[in-house]
Amino acid sequence: MLISDNHRSQYQQYFDQLSFDHKPNRWQDKVERLYHQTNSKSVIDYGCGIMASLSEFSDLPIINYDPGVPAYSQLPPPADLVVCLDVLEHVEPDCMEHVLNHVILLAQKALFVTISTQESTKLLPNGAPWHCFVRDKHWWREKLHSFTEEAAMGARKEYVAVLYKYGH
Repeated sequence: MLISDNHRSQYQQYFDQLSFDHKPNRWQDKVERLYHQTNSKSVIDYGCGIMASLSEFSDLPIINYDPGVPAYSQLPPPADLVVCLDVLEHVEPDCMEHVLNHVILLAQKALFVTISTQESTKLLPNGAPWHCFVRDKHWWREKLHSFTEEAAMGARKEYVAVLYKYGH
């Protein structure tokens, strides 16, 4: 299971209450450079959210996928590059192993992740924390061991890494 019905419902309620600015994702340039550096032919924006802002502002062949958003919930085929931008901290603890296995299975060449390592002050409508799975950088590095890490970067309160499949 990638997301429970309850969690999906909470996120839908949360997003129904908000209005959004349509603007490029802060990682747009990095994703486009990585796409070209890895000679990729396909990209999955895993956990794209209702905005799907990465594909909206890019000419790359991006497949939007988010199990919590009905419009983007169809399981995607594997892709050369999978990007998972500020997503994994929102995954339910009971679903994390399945989600990580899914992300790893889908990424054929590389994975670009950004993960908050801090609690959020935001709450879902039922009072549950917005960031329901908070771990430190070391935990994430260990969990993504099936990749080789090129570089960990980012602010102190997030794990940001470009990870390559072994053999690429």
